[in-house]
Amino acid sequence: MLKAGAGTLTEADLPDHFAPALLAAPPAQLQLGLVGRWAADGPYTVQGFTRPPVAPQAVALLAGGDATPFALPLGVEATPPHRSTGFEIMAVPPPPSVAPRPFAPGAKPDRAGGLVDLGGRRLCLACRGAGSPTVVPESGLGDPAAPWFGVESAVAGFTRVCSRDRANTLGGARDPALTPRSGQELADDLHLLLQTTEQILAARQRGTTEPQP
Repeated sequence: MLKAGAGTLTEADLPDHFAPALLAAPPAQLQLGLVGRWAADGPYTVQGFTRPPVAPQAVALLAGGDATPFALPLGVEATPPHRSTGFEIMAVPPPPSVAPRPFAPGAKPDRAGGLVDLGGRRLCLACRGAGSPTVVPESGLGDPAAPWFGVESAVAGFTRVCSRDRANTLGGARDPALTPRSGQELADDLHLLLQTTEQILAARQRGTTEPQP
């Protein structure tokens, strides 16, 4: 849609592309304006993914018309017609001398990630690099982890960096949570997510059954 035809979309076209829940929030005119603005930075070239995709969500790494790297978190319906349940395109320029590299399935990955079960509710965590301390970037309220990809590419060169999509983030890979949510609940989610992930990784190294949270 962003590659061709975005400039000709009308309000009547939106239900064919966007899930009802996505259309229920911002006004249709705002949706059209955002899509048109993002399309103006193209054409885009898909370079891969910023982390391992999980059904039904992925974060694509794009190169814009001037070679600027962009991240596109995109959630879709699990069943046909697979309309978008959330998406946002954002520039992710890395620091100087750092080249953002897409996740490469089949090769030895420099990052690992997926949905972590926190006891009936899942959140996505993706880690890169090695070392201590572990750096955990924090996105603005409502944003997924995708805007940090350029910074992660630099931080992963000297220590481990782990980013996650909080519950209810637009275009993120996560299960929903009841709203409103307090700052303490967000912190509790992060603590449990990191703790559970460490237990899973330790169990894999031992070759034992992965623990259940």
